[in-house]
Amino acid sequence: MSKIQTNKLQHTATGAAEFTLPTADGTNGQVLATNASGALSFASVAGLRGTQHNPAYSADELKNLGYTANGYYWIRHGQMKFPAQIWCDLNSGNSNTGGAGGWHRFWWHGTFEQNGNDPTSLPDGDCFGNLIEDLTHTSTTGFGRIPNGFTPRYLMVKTNNSQVSKNGSSLRYACWNFDTNNTTAMAALNSMQSDIVRTHSQGATANWQPVLNESGNTSGWPSNVGDMDFWWYSTDFQSGRGRGFNLDDDGHYGNTSMGAGRDSSGAKGVDALTYGNNLHSETNNLVLYYKL
Repeated sequence: MSKIQTNKLQHTATGAAEFTLPTADGTNGQVLATNASGALSFASVAGLRGTQHNPAYSADELKNLGYTANGYYWIRHGQMKFPAQIWCDLNSGNSNTGGAGGWHRFWWHGTFEQNGNDPTSLPDGDCFGNLIEDLTHTSTTGFGRIPNGFTPRYLMVKTNNSQVSKNGSSLRYACWNFDTNNTTAMAALNSMQSDIVRTHSQGATANWQPVLNESGNTSGWPSNVGDMDFWWYSTDFQSGRGRGFNLDDDGHYGNTSMGAGRDSSGAKGVDALTYGNNLHSETNNLVLYYKL
């Protein structure tokens, strides 16, 4: 079989777009890249991960490749039908959450960290009623759920309210471990991942405390709350708006670790990381992330 031997490629006879080939083979998986001056070399495609045509598997992969900026990245994992441009947090957390970063936003009300805007009203609809890949991730609110096909390790809840202030251009947060031996953790995961209903009448189960508290709340959350053992996701109290959710110590408003929809008083909106008789508010941000 014949072959062409050359060290340069030339686009036209006049010398335009002349490319110099590399002198050695690259490694497995590398591609030819230009330096914009005609020299070609083999380069890793790692810098292209998270794009529409080369989606990353996870935010952890991006972190391990050296990415440091929070932002929208194309991701596909688990049983996602197709890649989605998901907002990833590559900086929050610490050793209590398996290291900093690696977070995928799947549920949000408000886009303060993306564009500085607070929400104005909470839409109707089941809070975990949509696949993450079916959402418009630049919208003000997204009622998504965690993809199936794996068990995530951690949950991060970001918010602002009368007890939890904003942190510059960021929101403060707390994190929980999806402990497979904790019945409350698994009840919450079943709802967040598979849209499974758990009614208010099913009552309390196991105490599910955060593994990391960066809320800055000095009003008594979480130390004064007691057991965080009451998770519900249902149409209870919702007055036709769809399913809401709530995690606290007794299933009613107040001492709310995370909640959206209508609380037991009928107030509509969101609340999280609070102690005392705070009511849901439509103008506060609430954002949920998972980590593989």
